[in-house]
Amino acid sequence: MDVLVIVLDNGLSKAALITVDAGMMPTSFFTRVTIKIRSQFGISRENILISATHSHSPPFIGGGLRPVANGAIDPYTESVENKIMTAIAQSVQQLIPATIGYHTGISFIKMNRDVIDPDTRLWTQGLNYDCNSDKTVAVLTISSLTGEPIAVYINYAMYANEMFLSGVISADTQGVTCEYIEKYYRHKMIALWCSGAAGDQNPMYSQPMFDVNQVQINAVLAKHKAKETNEAIFFLFADGAAGIKVDPDMLQSQSDMISSTGQFFGWASIEGYEIYKIEINRAYDPGPSRYYQLSGPHENHCGPQSCSGNLCRRRSSSSPTWYADAE
Repeated sequence: MDVLVIVLDNGLSKAALITVDAGMMPTSFFTRVTIKIRSQFGISRENILISATHSHSPPFIGGGLRPVANGAIDPYTESVENKIMTAIAQSVQQLIPATIGYHTGISFIKMNRDVIDPDTRLWTQGLNYDCNSDKTVAVLTISSLTGEPIAVYINYAMYANEMFLSGVISADTQGVTCEYIEKYYRHKMIALWCSGAAGDQNPMYSQPMFDVNQVQINAVLAKHKAKETNEAIFFLFADGAAGIKVDPDMLQSQSDMISSTGQFFGWASIEGYEIYKIEINRAYDPGPSRYYQLSGPHENHCGPQSCSGNLCRRRSSSSPTWYADAE
């Protein structure tokens, strides 16, 4: 589970793009962190974008629907806040010139999830091929002046819920996507995910997640801790899957699916970056440049007790510790 940061500086003002592998963060968290960032680094609030990947398996910053057991949410929230500040501090100290570009592509790994249950005639989740589903992948690319990759900032509207109710802390498909991109470029750059408007957009290949969910739901109903399915889901969501044992092979199927989906989407993002480089090389003469600067270390905030094999996105801070950017 990561905190990743990109800092931009054009000599007149600074900006920060921040991504956190977390379910969500309340406005109070954003307000507190941006006040600190402005005080320590001179980056104004209107130039700061903090995004949670919306993964459904880590704790929610500030509690939300998913408080950590035994009152641990405050230390967890504080640790994420500290990692953000540390990453920005490293970034502003190691700024070098680079170029910024933008490209869009498409990826067919998601689908509108709102369908009518044929039995109850009520809304439920499924695959609706007729409803709206924007497949656009937007990629902000950042490269050195010699064309070496530094960072990509990805925007795509899809829920991060393929490890939902698994009882395992995971950065989900979004984390695997970013890891795949970083590995492809031999860890010479970082990849950040910013979620789009994903309220009705599920991963297309979600059956392993639904299989595990049903085991958990059935167990809660059998123990009379809930009266119906929706109540059981909220119970499990708030109680971290309630310690119910699930067949390891089913959990592995969940993990395999995020690995596959993440790699497919990672390649869609890589294509956007590579196409941008080709277009730049063919058609763009930057001439005299007004330099911007960018840096992007990542800080790991996932302790070893929180991870389980390949279900966690990354367990060490192996990426480069600085990046730069120019216009």
